[in-house]
Amino acid sequence: MGIRFPKALIALWNKKRRGAIGANLAVPRKALMEVNGFDSDYEGYGMEETDLVWRLNKLGLKTQTVLGRCALFHLYHIEKQQGTEANQMFEHKKKQNLTRCLNGIDQIRETE
Repeated sequence: MGIRFPKALIALWNKKRRGAIGANLAVPRKALMEVNGFDSDYEGYGMEETDLVWRLNKLGLKTQTVLGRCALFHLYHIEKQQGTEANQMFEHKKKQNLTRCLNGIDQIRETE
């Protein structure tokens, strides 16, 4: 059971939202491999989805949200404050301007 919202309300909410939500994130495999997947430098939760989507956008992949248009079940957790370590890491990585992360899928495969 979930709640669905009219597109007009979703559009208003999305304008206020900064970053991405991994709660229902789908990415073409080829694009995910091209950017080396999620960056394992992020620990815990926070900003890893935003980082991935930022790199996919740099690659030219257009992203959109289906939040509010499909059923979603999410586990509650305390939200992080702005200016946390993950936010600072993301800002630093943006300045590096890399499309492909240095610590992602390839590095996990090497350890298997």
